[in-house]
Amino acid sequence: MVFYGLLLRRVRYISFTSEDKIANLDDCYVPFLKREEFDDERELRLLGLTTSAIPMDGLVLHCKFNELINEIVVGPKAEEVEIKRLLSEKVPLLQHLPIRRSKLAKQD
Repeated sequence: MVFYGLLLRRVRYISFTSEDKIANLDDCYVPFLKREEFDDERELRLLGLTTSAIPMDGLVLHCKFNELINEIVVGPKAEEVEIKRLLSEKVPLLQHLPIRRSKLAKQD
């Protein structure tokens, strides 16, 4: 098996009804589709490409996680204190990164 690339794309949010307008078959790629109720997430997904199937337990990519990320963007409802606490507890290597609030409007 050869790992030959990564595919990074925006998620497309659709209603999964006949109301959806599909202009291009690339818009139907299932790993990048999500229900429109989640469209405020503005999610990107990363998919690894290989020449053959990988074992069910996955594939390890050797890299320094903290060197791949240069900032953390939090949603409009996120509490900065809670984000910092979670980083400290769960991912201490990312504590040094700047935290920026999303430009999405806060909705109740």
